[in-house]
Amino acid sequence: MNQTIVVLCILAGCATAVQGGLNRRIAELWGASPTILLNGLSLCVAAGLTIWLASRSDSAFASLIGPKPGVLTRPHWWYVVPGILGFFMLMVMPGAIAKIGVTQVFVLLLAGQLLTALVWDKWVEGMSVSLGRIAGVSLVFVGAWLSSRS
Repeated sequence: MNQTIVVLCILAGCATAVQGGLNRRIAELWGASPTILLNGLSLCVAAGLTIWLASRSDSAFASLIGPKPGVLTRPHWWYVVPGILGFFMLMVMPGAIAKIGVTQVFVLLLAGQLLTALVWDKWVEGMSVSLGRIAGVSLVFVGAWLSSRS
């Protein structure tokens, strides 16, 4: 497995935990709607700057994140689903963190992600789901149950 990808995934997980905790604090002061609006605006600025900087370079990164030719000529209805799911996460997480804490929220979040990932890999990506993967996800659910008892 590519070590760079592993490190980036771990860092993304760390960023998600910090983001959830900070969003809870902001939502506590401002409310959920302004917090979500701030997240959306921050995302747009970060994405815009990244695309602008990449477009000014000739790197492999620029070709990776740049728009593909004809991309806006064939949108599908489901293109909006990731944004709606992100909105849902932003709505749920600050309140959940305030009630049960960051650790519990992220153990449950991870359990849900892994269960969905097994289904996605099988039915969308066409990958086989091994007994080891099922056992690993089951252990995460056991961990979620154990952490909810303490």
